[in-house]
Amino acid sequence: MARVSSNSLDRLCIAGLLLALSIVQEACPADGCSVQVSQPGEMSVVEDTSSVTIPCAVTAPGCPGHRSVYWFVFRASSHEQLQLHTHGKYAPQGDSLDISPVHANDSGVYYCGIAFSGSTAPGARSTGKGTVLLVRGRLHVANPQGKALLSTVIVLLFLYNLAIIILLIHKKGGRSKILCWRAKDDSSRKNNSTWRNNFRAVVQEMYRGGEMHRDTKGASEENPPLAQPEDPQTPPIMDDIYQNM
Repeated sequence: MARVSSNSLDRLCIAGLLLALSIVQEACPADGCSVQVSQPGEMSVVEDTSSVTIPCAVTAPGCPGHRSVYWFVFRASSHEQLQLHTHGKYAPQGDSLDISPVHANDSGVYYCGIAFSGSTAPGARSTGKGTVLLVRGRLHVANPQGKALLSTVIVLLFLYNLAIIILLIHKKGGRSKILCWRAKDDSSRKNNSTWRNNFRAVVQEMYRGGEMHRDTKGASEENPPLAQPEDPQTPPIMDDIYQNM
């Protein structure tokens, strides 16, 4: 066997140490870089607004090197990484995103991503939880005549609703009056009926009293009282006796 020189052994040892050191550095990064990204949960804006800015707040203690900012959007039917340009539709404002102008198809969920190129720590790259951007439609009026027509329609609707409310109140009051009149009419009818019944009873009593008087009088005329029988004369028996004596 050929003898291995001491120089070759030294080189092999150094290479092994460097390899082991690189492995340890990858497994246990030297820096403690940790990126935290925060975004608002939801934003709303009217269509055709001049611009809107989606905030992105970054906290990165102990992260060395250059910081890169990325923005991603997820729409209903697509998703993409936005191309950021200073004077473009999507412009960086520090870590935030500026959209100008705003259209209906800009609605979506926007994510802010941060990466530090000078750190190998796992926490050197992070994204926010996303901001839901809702672009609402705007009511367009073509000309001043359209504005006047719209104002007239609104006034007419208001007057119509007011008339309906007044009619309902009047109808309710009329029903109350009708019920009151009916109650009064029923009461007067009841009183009249009671008076008639009383009057009828009095007339009947008077009529019955007259009939009884006439019946009594007629009976007395038809059946006169019988004459009292005269006392029979005492027969002259006693006289005859005294004369004979």
